[in-house]
Amino acid sequence: NKNFLPSLTTKYIDTPESTGDYYYFVTSVDTADNESPSNYIIANIEDITPPAMPTDLKSRVDTGLVIINWKQNQEADLWGYNIYRGLVGQDKSQFVLLNKKPLKVNVLNDTINKVAVNKFVYAIAAIDTNYNLSKYSDTVSAQMPDIVPPAKVYIKSVIFKDGKLDVSWLQGKEKDLSGFDIYCENKLDHKGKIKLNTSKISATLRQFSIALPFSDATDFNIYMTASDFSGNVSEFSEPYTFHVANANPHTGSLVSINLKAKSSKKEKLIKLTWKYELKSNQNVVPNYLVYEKTPKGEYKPISTYISHTKFQVVPHVGRNIYQVRLYLPSGNMVKSEDVSVEIKDSKNKK
Repeated sequence: NKNFLPSLTTKYIDTPESTGDYYYFVTSVDTADNESPSNYIIANIEDITPPAMPTDLKSRVDTGLVIINWKQNQEADLWGYNIYRGLVGQDKSQFVLLNKKPLKVNVLNDTINKVAVNKFVYAIAAIDTNYNLSKYSDTVSAQMPDIVPPAKVYIKSVIFKDGKLDVSWLQGKEKDLSGFDIYCENKLDHKGKIKLNTSKISATLRQFSIALPFSDATDFNIYMTASDFSGNVSEFSEPYTFHVANANPHTGSLVSINLKAKSSKKEKLIKLTWKYELKSNQNVVPNYLVYEKTPKGEYKPISTYISHTKFQVVPHVGRNIYQVRLYLPSGNMVKSEDVSVEIKDSKNKK
């Protein structure tokens, strides 16, 4: 104080401009300017002012890495930054503190599992040397790039009819599927896979008809791939092999397919054999499928396309019913009569 305080005053308020330890004492002065000092006391002025809230957070991602940076604070007593991470929809109070000690720099490299699909949210708080913590910054979000391709397609069946392939397949329930592609490989010319569809096949489809690009008789492998919206492409499916008979339509008509079945107890097999007859004398390269009739009355294919007239089946106990169908390049199909073989349970014999 510059001036004397009144003699009855017992209180004084000081307002230091900075933090630290301050020493105080009081003296009493009489009219003759005689002074009598008091004892010294120490007053510690603590820093209770937090740093400013960090601003201008930005994020970018790389494979397995999130990089966060922000504007550097300017406080003289700044110690560093605390980094917090959470998920979209979480309150900041639920975020996890990532660093054990305050981070000295204004950039963070956060290592994340490269196949993580969560969207992460980050917030920063500045801390000074007196442990005063700023408010949380505004959040910034980041998500790993999708590098996981869809599952491999499983081709159920391929049927050639009227010059087109009717392809059916199974696929997982990935939510980000963008579509499918079908490829054909001529096994004889060794030119590799040719994509048959000109535009992506809809992700909602599990069956598609498409023209065959070859006109000569040959053997083929059919492949498929699945794609997602991030541009990831699955591995090629396992090849589905089939034979297309003469590409020139057959004009004669079949009289019948004569199917026979014989049970071999020794080999525990049913041997199917058949013959076909034509009204005309034209030659046809056969293209057969063997079917088994289920208890529900449905016919299930149990072979791939074959050109020979023999087929062996491992039967089940009870009635086994079979049928052979011949598919022509013209799209016509002829069925044999059903044949049945009764297999008894040898364990129940006395």
